[in-house]
Amino acid sequence: MGDHPPTPDEGSAPAARAELDAVADSDTPSASDGQRVEPVAEPKEAAAAGNDTTRDSDGNSAETIPPDSLKLPPSVSGELYGFAFEEVTNHGPSAFGDNNLVTGITHNTYHSPPPAKPYVGRLLQAAGLLATYAAAPSDGKLDELLRERGAACLTGTPGSGRFTTAIVTLARLHDVDAVNEVFLPAGVETTSLHLHPEVIIAGQGHILRLTGNASSELLRFLGKVAQRAGSHVILIRDADPRLAHQHGAETTHLRPASQDVFRAHLKQRLLAGVAFAAEAEAEAYVDEVTTAEPVYQALRQARRPKEVVGIAAAVAEHMPTVATLAAVLTASQPERRSLANKAMLAAQRPSLIRQHRLDQHERAFRIAYCVFHRQPVHHVFQATGWLLEEIDKSSGREWFGRPALEHSVVDLLGDVLKGDWWEVDPEGDESDAASRTARLRDPGMRGAILDVAWHEFDHARPAMISWLHRMAEVDEPAVRQAAAEVAGLLAHHDFDLVFGEVIDHWARSRRGALRQAAAWTVIAAELGGKVGRQVREQVRNWAWSGSSYQHDTAARIYAGGLRQPNVAWTLADLRRVAGDPLQRHSWVVAEAINQLYEPANATVIIDELAYWTRVKGFAHVQTHAARSFTVLAGRSAEDAEGCPELLRRLAVGNADVEKIAANWRTALFHPAVSGRAWQQFADWLRTADTDEPLREPLKDLLKFVAGDAVMLRRLAFYLPRIWAPGPAPAWITMTIGRT
Repeated sequence: MGDHPPTPDEGSAPAARAELDAVADSDTPSASDGQRVEPVAEPKEAAAAGNDTTRDSDGNSAETIPPDSLKLPPSVSGELYGFAFEEVTNHGPSAFGDNNLVTGITHNTYHSPPPAKPYVGRLLQAAGLLATYAAAPSDGKLDELLRERGAACLTGTPGSGRFTTAIVTLARLHDVDAVNEVFLPAGVETTSLHLHPEVIIAGQGHILRLTGNASSELLRFLGKVAQRAGSHVILIRDADPRLAHQHGAETTHLRPASQDVFRAHLKQRLLAGVAFAAEAEAEAYVDEVTTAEPVYQALRQARRPKEVVGIAAAVAEHMPTVATLAAVLTASQPERRSLANKAMLAAQRPSLIRQHRLDQHERAFRIAYCVFHRQPVHHVFQATGWLLEEIDKSSGREWFGRPALEHSVVDLLGDVLKGDWWEVDPEGDESDAASRTARLRDPGMRGAILDVAWHEFDHARPAMISWLHRMAEVDEPAVRQAAAEVAGLLAHHDFDLVFGEVIDHWARSRRGALRQAAAWTVIAAELGGKVGRQVREQVRNWAWSGSSYQHDTAARIYAGGLRQPNVAWTLADLRRVAGDPLQRHSWVVAEAINQLYEPANATVIIDELAYWTRVKGFAHVQTHAARSFTVLAGRSAEDAEGCPELLRRLAVGNADVEKIAANWRTALFHPAVSGRAWQQFADWLRTADTDEPLREPLKDLLKFVAGDAVMLRRLAFYLPRIWAPGPAPAWITMTIGRT
């Protein structure tokens, strides 16, 4: 899985800020112990190949990256996992996404070296979960353990509802606003909690998700700390069948009954709408649909509570009668899997007329068709051929080829999917000159077909993995992104296998296009909600590895919207990447900062960028500070159309004018961005000129920006050009004249 970021005991990783502080006043990088600190080096294999270590084989240019262009489309989570990814903005340092709603607690401040200690985040969804919670059979045992010991460990399978149970249990014991999650940085063991008992806050509940087993010593320690503080701690780990006995403080989580989950969520959604004014009416409807055969069968086949919640949401949205329930449930995950199984089973043909590997041809075509949903059908034809080639290779036989003009699209799709090909695109007719498009009436079938192909057929995985590598090497971005999305889903199912054989190879590639595919893959895997911890740990490992290519992959992942639970951890990773020579032509770090930015994080980010501007000996870090600030300076405030976000923050006193000025000075002087920076600075001046309340804070900013003779000469040169053909307003010239 790669090397962990070094801890303070190992060297410099979480102490990266201290390393940069040590060189801030010196042109020669040196550590606090007097030993030389080498700048981040290019991988040995690149040096051996004699390549320019500042560019990859794709020749990255210094062009800016359009905002959000490295993110996956919002529809991907629904297509791959059958549910919509909920991106939630919280106040404070936060992580985004399903099952990961946290907001920072102030005792963990950023104004210190990047922390190697645990981080505590407030969980915000307790109130909503209490309203829809269906009791699990193991709840009583968990309550008993917490009352007796103060700490307990909840084991079980991923996706069974353990995290929800833990949140609700702690909210009942304390309060909906007193439930927290404890995060450990990558490479930091649970034993570090012995050094930081302060993470257990008095009178509150805490959840810690583990990647390994919980030691009896850890459970006893946390139990004692929690009892002294009047708090409770729940550890969550995956069940390990190799362990014959559980610790006395452990209990196995048992899934709540699907019918109970369905009833609770359906009732809550119905009462939140306008269809039922009385609770009794809503309950009567819930009783009626819960006992209906289509719902009974769908609930029986649901694999995890989240699928049950999706069924309840569909019923609440459409309010079907018992007679029309079946039609509504066709878009449920159990029904999708059922249809996918039917689609992947070839028609039973008499053996005498059975054509050579026609079944494989049909399955390969159906897989490719779903992978390239809403893409030109020629991608489907190409990908089908590649998959058949890989099937032959993995079977140890020569490439058999496939006949031309023999099998139609309809025949290859079969009865389950052929209607998707026939149906006219509701978003508009296709031009006669354009390639036809592969379409799925239910986009969620994309993930269902891949699920069946991956799990239900022997010896399918070697061919599918080789197929992914084949598609990722193609020069067309749409094909690479499709391959990445598929790899992300498969990593959600089997993370270690897909990471080792696919993702890590792409992340270490000399081709920027493959590293971008690795970034999309990691983001797609995280959307499923099951491998988020492994994903975030691996991204940190890449950021602190010795490979420039892995550094670039980590930056691309952050530029795609993923972040660590603590904003300080993400910034520390980006600072490490920013010092890499490979990044000097790239705007990926700037886009990652842009994705990390939100009003609640503004002070932390601006302070960090101001720190980057002071670093000597690591010129690339200053370059990325300038690029990142120009991106942020161009952001418009959400509540003031056309007004820059950072200017609005200055006006209301929510920004440090000296830190903003330090960033402006670096951007205005830096040759890589000075032209762009002066245009943006002019926009700030024009905005303040037309909005008088903004003038005073901008006057203060001007005084700090125009702090020396060099900048005064620059201003004297640019101001007449900014305001041509007329002179600059008097309030600007007078402010500069007094400086």
